Amino acid sequence: MTVTDKEVMQMALDCLLAWKKEEIYGWGETDHKCVEALRAALAQPKKEWVGLTDEEIRNIATQGRTDFATLICVEAKLKKKNT
Repeated sequence: MTVTDKEVMQMALDCLLAWKKEEIYGWGETDHKCVEALRAALAQPKKEWVGLTDEEIRNIATQGRTDFATLICVEAKLKKKNT
């Protein structure tokens, strides 16, 4: 099972809030900072993956690094993996 970063952060936040509710240990300044940091991170929208423009691909291809078709295939695979 793969767990995303956001899922891990949500689990950590849930644990902290459960500990506070159950008063398992004293609630201090650091705990408040952790909760606020987790809430801020979870509120961030998912960053949209940005690929290369056609012009950028052509520039790379003309520099002899690889052929144009290979770059198109690589970008397509990256888009599939990042969406």
